[in-house]
Amino acid sequence: MWWVKAQGMGFVIPGKSNMDVTQEARQRMRQAWDGVFADGATRHERAVQVKRGQGKEQRIETLTTVVWSVEGLVGLDTYSPPEESGKKHRRNARGRALNAVVVETWDSKQGPLDEEVVFLTNKPVDDALRIFDLYDERSLIEVPLNKEAKQNWHLARAPMRTEQAMRNHVFMVLTMIATTRAYRTYQERLNADPNEKKPAADPLGFRRWRRQVLSENADKVIVFVGETFAILPLIHYSVLISNTVRIRGAPSRAAVLGHYGVTPTPGA
Repeated sequence: MWWVKAQGMGFVIPGKSNMDVTQEARQRMRQAWDGVFADGATRHERAVQVKRGQGKEQRIETLTTVVWSVEGLVGLDTYSPPEESGKKHRRNARGRALNAVVVETWDSKQGPLDEEVVFLTNKPVDDALRIFDLYDERSLIEVPLNKEAKQNWHLARAPMRTEQAMRNHVFMVLTMIATTRAYRTYQERLNADPNEKKPAADPLGFRRWRRQVLSENADKVIVFVGETFAILPLIHYSVLISNTVRIRGAPSRAAVLGHYGVTPTPGA
């Protein structure tokens, strides 16, 4: 963690329950809660409304999250420069100051006493709820990116095991994921636009006509070979240019060639 700080970066990590720094953060939170040491921690609260259920059973529920910001914790003796790390087993060893966010209530669910979740950070905790959100956003990396990229985008199946091939493969996969999500977001915005839902009998304005043409041709590519060209659906093009990669749900190479009246020669 000290190396991360030395690089000018921030971190937010959960503290283990048996660590001195975690117990110190909880103790200072309880002291501030009881009014014994009012400057030990600061309370932050947020309430958000979410929809629950479907149809007639749908309801609005208010979820409350309460966290406490704690500054200047020195109970982690391993958080120090390398030249001081050799002293960490001494009885008087103390680490450099860390901050913490102690979670009292998470989405209206209060944790057991003395078992509150504690997040340790080297970042300022004036906006403790933002620090809390930073850690909670880790799921955006784990599920929509890592898990989806490996399962649905074959991130772990690079064509070659060289460094350059791995770099290119990762770059292309992440680019395709970003492009796909951008397209889906664009489509959602169009679907929510009332101007896009006019009856077919309405006059087709220039703006809607351009979007209609774009929609009809979004999955097509044009290929030039000398003075000859062909317009192909992207899925057909992808099948024809690849002899090794099998695209899920795509027609076979022979089926694509047959669609255009081409009979593949043996070994081609």
